Parts: sequence; C-alpha cells; structure tokens
Amino acid sequence: MEWVFGVPEVVSRKVYGDSKSKYGLELVDRINEESMKFSSPILFGAADEALIAQIVKCKGRFDVQCISCLKELLSLMRKDSQIARFVFHLPPAAYQCARFTDWFRPYLEEQLADPSIASAATNQYFRNKYDLLAKAMSHLEALEPTFAEFEKEQQEKLALCLEKKEQFSDLEANWAGVENPEVIKHFPPQLIVGKQVADERLVFEDDKDPLVKVEIFELDCEYGYSAPTGMFNLQVPHVEVRASAY
Repeated sequence: MEWVFGVPEVVSRKVYGDSKSKYGLELVDRINEESMKFSSPILFGAADEALIAQIVKCKGRFDVQCISCLKELLSLMRKDSQIARFVFHLPPAAYQCARFTDWFRPYLEEQLADPSIASAATNQYFRNKYDLLAKAMSHLEALEPTFAEFEKEQQEKLALCLEKKEQFSDLEANWAGVENPEVIKHFPPQLIVGKQVADERLVFEDDKDPLVKVEIFELDCEYGYSAPTGMFNLQVPHVEVRASAY
C-alpha cells in the first residue's frame, strides 16, 4: 500500500548557507502548512507522486481535483478495511490534526457551504463539483462506524500507556492532551520535530552491491508531543493558522 498511497516523512530541506538541514516546525510558518510529505518508493519523476501527496497538494489550490481524488480514496477505504485502517493511522499532513483523516469532514463541509454551489443548477462546473462532494460525503458517512472503531482502539491503547507508563513514559508529564479536552486524543502520540541539535551520525552502511550504496544516518532534533485541536496546536500556540484570502 505504501507504493500507492505513500510513505510518510517529516518535511526537510537544506537552506543555502546552512550547515544543517531544517526539519518539521522550522519549515512551517502557519500551522495548517504541510509538515509531512508522502513519497512512493517506486515513483521518481518530478510529476509522479503518491496518491496521498497528490490529494494534499491539490487541497485549497485545485479543489475539484482534490475532491475527486478524495472521493476515490474514500471509495477504496469503504471497500477494503485494510486500506481504511492504513489511511486512518497515517500521520497528519499538518500539525493542526492528529490523524491524516481528521481534515476530511471539515474540508468537505466547507466546500459544501461555498455559496457558489447554489449555481449548480445552471453551471456545469459547479454541478460536477457538487456531485463529487455528495458522493465523497456519502462514502465518508458510511465509513464513520469504521473510524469510530479505529478511534476506540487508539483510546484504549492511550489509556493503557498512561496507566502503565511502559511506552512514552514522559507522556503524562509533557502532553497537553492529558487534561485539555480540546486536544484530539490519539495514539501513538504524534511528534512535532524541530531544530537539529547535533551532527548526523552514520549508523549503517552497505556498499556490497556495485550499483547500490545504502547509508542510514541518525540525528538528534528538538521535539515535543503534538497537541492538535483540529484548528491549532497547543504545543506551539504561537504558530497561527493561514486563512483563505477570500
């Protein structure tokens, strides 16, 4: 499934003149900007991207294409529970969410509330858009019981983690979601990755194959437990949301 939908990776970029790359929060000016990218290991062209990456790129820019892709994704999730589980447990594309699927309903409802939809009766473009929205919302409604089941599983694992403190032993002391009801409860906890604080270390190298050399590096970065509310993130309350110019 990773080949089609993509493998999540924290956004990173090396800025000219800097000795170290920037990661995650350092590259986010607004909380709803992309903090995670989704890459396919079998696609290499500049125009070739995994399905999740295409949906994220179109959201807010080419909304009809985004709705169309989202409709197809929801249809696949509705037909196959393994795909539904895989997508539900993907990390969010932005720090304002806890799971990748958190933005589905708010986005579709926002598009349905667009006043231009009233022109659907006379305008073919808006008629097609409304039809896509209606189908996407229908698939989402049908998936709600499945999402509720997955969310219950996460809640049970979170409660067990906070009780036994065997995993993420510092979660209770350092996560705003323990006491704040606004934070979306999720497990495992998502991390906000920040500034790199030490030089990268080579931990694995394999160059036995004359055509391939594999290197794995380890690096230390600042981090915090993400506390998303769906609109903002209480772990980084100073980072504002980017509002539409319209």
